[in-house]
Amino acid sequence: MVQLLCEGNKAEARRVAEFNKHVGLPVTLSQLHVTLTEPKLELLVSKTLEQGSISWNLGPHLTPELVREAVLQADKLGAACLQAE
Repeated sequence: MVQLLCEGNKAEARRVAEFNKHVGLPVTLSQLHVTLTEPKLELLVSKTLEQGSISWNLGPHLTPELVREAVLQADKLGAACLQAE
């Protein structure tokens, strides 16, 4: 979902969230038992953008701000998907 949001594809991220929910996969960070604090978010963003990480396959458009916002948006999208039951 984060990758799709980084690519600007919110409709597909929503579709993936719905599918994941339907098959019992987690759609929020809390479902993964992750409490996202500011230091954890900063570490996640920096590790995601480390030189040589798989995120480099997405291209040079990734910025710390874009990744950070995509993580937060994915979590909100997942929570909204769960509330729509």
